[in-house]
Amino acid sequence: MTHYVTFYSYKGGVGRTLALVNTAFALAKNAINTLGRKPKILIWELDLEAPGLLNLAEFALLQKQVKGGTIDILLNQPPDLSAALKSYVVHHGDTGISLLPAGKLDKNYPKQFVSVNWGQMFEGDKPLGGHILEAIRQQLEKDF
Repeated sequence: MTHYVTFYSYKGGVGRTLALVNTAFALAKNAINTLGRKPKILIWELDLEAPGLLNLAEFALLQKQVKGGTIDILLNQPPDLSAALKSYVVHHGDTGISLLPAGKLDKNYPKQFVSVNWGQMFEGDKPLGGHILEAIRQQLEKDF
């Protein structure tokens, strides 16, 4: 059975990211201690305007492994979503925690962000964004 937890706020700087990471690690520790096995926890970073998960100490070492993320899927709409996600999701050691980052946080990320046609994605008669995000969610559930 899949469970979803969303951390959301209009206001920035309220501790959403830290609450998310602390919750994920607490769930992982609890699963290991009570079930004797590592869980399957996937963090999907959707703060595309100001991604910060990879800047936290817990995930900083994963930055070198990141090849892309949600922003790349929105821009390129890869024909094989499963393969794209498998190449973008990174795994945090033996914790059972995986991460689909917003994208590779390098000098090109801001250019990628402004290259997304946000109007086409989320406005007008036939917005694509909701369909793409739902396709990602379904594929993540299937593959991870």
